[in-house]
Amino acid sequence: MFKRPIMDLSPPPYPSIHPNLKQLHALNFDFLHALQVVQRSESRSSHHSLRLSELTAKPLLTCDQTALQRIASCSFSLFSLQWHRIDEWTQLAEHSAATRSKMSSKLDTQAPPDEATALVLHFMQCAVFFGWHLAQHEEQTARFMLGMSPETATVVRTLDLWQCRYISQHHRKLLAPRWLHNRYFWPDLLHYGRSGEPEHLKLVQLLGTQLMAQDLEPSAIARHTIADND
Repeated sequence: MFKRPIMDLSPPPYPSIHPNLKQLHALNFDFLHALQVVQRSESRSSHHSLRLSELTAKPLLTCDQTALQRIASCSFSLFSLQWHRIDEWTQLAEHSAATRSKMSSKLDTQAPPDEATALVLHFMQCAVFFGWHLAQHEEQTARFMLGMSPETATVVRTLDLWQCRYISQHHRKLLAPRWLHNRYFWPDLLHYGRSGEPEHLKLVQLLGTQLMAQDLEPSAIARHTIADND
């Protein structure tokens, strides 16, 4: 008698996820953790672009690791490095190239003065390299995950690794919570993190997609808005 083969129908131990999306989730989580540390920091003069209003900071500080993991699982970055601004990155490319020609490749290696600065510096380096990697190999992914415009991707592809590291160390003001100007995005995002309700995640994902489109195609959004009002 032939024995029927035994088929293992149990699910895999980990869900299948694209490596780039996995890295994005890790970056989102690290950014949220850095945001928490910055809000607790006593130095009010540093990291101005990362300071949140009390209405946003308070719920963020109440999020535990599980809530942060939920929030970090968005399909787009929760941090902004102004990837949609070609003018900003053109200046950064020119400035970093000019700086390198005037100095040795040795960068400032002094220990950061506090925990918040250390976290921001380490995060910046990872985030800039991640953006550089996507611009080199997966421009469409850079567009949908980071909101990087095609023009910016062209500039970022010209950067060498030294320039990436220089920008991450000396241009921390680039870093900010994404779409902080929108009155709904972060409140809805934090609500989802604490509640875990799937419907709130759908709303956040939809709003994020709309805001990204507005960053990348502001003239198109304006035309649609005018048409809707007519």
